[in-house]
Amino acid sequence: MTEREINMAIAEACGWTELEVFSAGHPDDDMVCGYEPNGVLRGKLPIPDYCNDLNAMHEGERFLWADGKESYNPFIRREYLQELDRVTHCQWSTVSATARQRAEAFLRTVGK
Repeated sequence: MTEREINMAIAEACGWTELEVFSAGHPDDDMVCGYEPNGVLRGKLPIPDYCNDLNAMHEGERFLWADGKESYNPFIRREYLQELDRVTHCQWSTVSATARQRAEAFLRTVGK
């Protein structure tokens, strides 16, 4: 998957809606925008760059662990951590995993 496809898949899993690519004239400058998952309609905003931004991935992880709800889901968290171990090829990978590795583990956890 390309970084754009990964970012879009995670955004959709986290509740972003009506995603679309806005062309800036050059493919490297295109932006994916959509409506935020929190329900505030401020217009379409750029989705987070989950592949390159650890802060964005931490938000995604929080959403994943809570399974889209307010409650904590320890089973999903364990599955995600196992996938992260596979992606990084080491145990205790949460300490040094990159945003891209976390994004890949996220998508494996949700079956994409």
